[in-house]
Amino acid sequence: MTHSYHHRLYLALIAILFSVAGILAPVTVFAEDDTPVTAEAGAVSIPQPVGTEEEGQPLQHEAVSAPPLPALKARLGLPLTYGYHTHTEFPTTTEKWIDVDLSEQRVVAYEGTRPVRAFIVSTGLPGTPTVTGTFRIWIKTPIQDMSGGNRAAGNYYYLKDVKWVQYFYQEYAFHGTYWHNNFGQPMSRGCVNMTNEDAKWLFDWASPHVTATRGWFKPTDKEKGTLVLVHE
Repeated sequence: MTHSYHHRLYLALIAILFSVAGILAPVTVFAEDDTPVTAEAGAVSIPQPVGTEEEGQPLQHEAVSAPPLPALKARLGLPLTYGYHTHTEFPTTTEKWIDVDLSEQRVVAYEGTRPVRAFIVSTGLPGTPTVTGTFRIWIKTPIQDMSGGNRAAGNYYYLKDVKWVQYFYQEYAFHGTYWHNNFGQPMSRGCVNMTNEDAKWLFDWASPHVTATRGWFKPTDKEKGTLVLVHE
């Protein structure tokens, strides 16, 4: 066994020690043919001698992987409380309700006192703010065309096939949005803009529940509209 091979093996072992110590920079080791091999620390594999050396015969080698770095647990969805306000008082402790925080541009779906899902949204612009107060969803539809504004004033709009629409006060609604992706800042004329995916989840979760793909649906005596709290 040559001195250079011992030197390469020593360098590789040093790389392993750096990996275990948590140094994350890429590490370069060298194969026996002097070919450099770069690997991420924590995933270095080097040859280790196995057996005995005979005159004129190379050692047999076995690949041994360095201990892996600790795995990170995946987080699904947005954290419900980290970095945001946490409720200490609740409008109900028994039924579903929706919290709309205008200052945080965030909607949280609650079941009693337990938050179950959070969404980053876009609420009303300063000139067309979202109404504040306590309401209930009073009508909903899976899809509709929306229009408003004034042609003479230059603010007329027409939006075809807006999905997952839930009105909670007059013409203020939660609904899907395909015409912008600037969630997290005010963008609307008063409605609560959501991604189509988020709006569908909220539509399916909130009452009244709807199974049809078209039409308008109101709460009943047996199934009230979900409570909605909008605040700064």
